[in-house]
Amino acid sequence: MRRLVAVMIASAAMAVVMAPAAKADSITVVKTSVGFPSNDTVNWGGLGVGVKVPDGSSVVSSTGFTTATITFGLHSTTGRAGQSFCEVPGSGCTWNGNFAATADLLSNISSRTGKSQGAIDLTFSKGIADVGFQIESYELGQFHYVVEALDGNTVLGIFFGVGTSNSLNNGSAAFFGLEDLTGADITGLKIGAYKCGNGTNSNCTQGFAISDLLVRDTTTPEPASLLLLGSSLGLVALLRRKFTAGRAS
Repeated sequence: MRRLVAVMIASAAMAVVMAPAAKADSITVVKTSVGFPSNDTVNWGGLGVGVKVPDGSSVVSSTGFTTATITFGLHSTTGRAGQSFCEVPGSGCTWNGNFAATADLLSNISSRTGKSQGAIDLTFSKGIADVGFQIESYELGQFHYVVEALDGNTVLGIFFGVGTSNSLNNGSAAFFGLEDLTGADITGLKIGAYKCGNGTNSNCTQGFAISDLLVRDTTTPEPASLLLLGSSLGLVALLRRKFTAGRAS
């Protein structure tokens, strides 16, 4: 019986951590931060205050789950190459938009020219299942944006959205999130903006910015998984008590 109990405990634990292999990634877009399944953040404030961010700069997420590395490449949709980017903490910068007033921002604005230098490319040291952020163009009015989700060099999907930039500074900037429903396979993002200023600036030459990233640390068990494990172990304990009572009688 002890061997049986041990096998059942092992099986219960395996049922929590094991999942069937997915044939292809199924990624869904989320346009609101309410209820977004994140338990970790990548804070751009870790780069410094109002500093130039060299190519290859990186930030470790709050739990240490993953590291986001910033590189500046050519975005396949916007077609603009990146050079140098600036980190712009909202509490001490001149960004006049609708992020929260104290938000830490990562912009694609060149510290040398003050103009857009293309896409913001992010590479993660560990694949993630959920990632989200706010985005806004520097120019006021409607703008469009595009996000490529990558697994290494494989494009998992290309997603588009529309936002409106205003000067309310109230945290109402457009939110964009991705959920990989079949695994934690998102290892990179390419983020670009176009048709800014109500479409008057096709290449968004004044630039855009994103907020801190919301991500999910998949090494932390979900409540449902903990409930499943607890129920399984409870069943094992009940069976063991019945077996002991049967032997005593």
